[in-house]
Amino acid sequence: MEIKINNEHQQLQFKGTAEQLLKQLKIRREEVVIKINGQLAPETSELSDSDSIEIIKVVFGG
Repeated sequence: MEIKINNEHQQLQFKGTAEQLLKQLKIRREEVVIKINGQLAPETSELSDSDSIEIIKVVFGG
């Protein structure tokens, strides 16, 4: 599967949910938005090798 994290691309073999992927990548769920195949998706979404995943870091501040 192709994963894009803050504009950096990488290929990864993975089977499971988006939440499990974030844990494997050591990314906190509260700090990101997940897009699967261009659509916003919940962390409970099952992923497949054909999916294109984008993980976008959310910026907080005021």
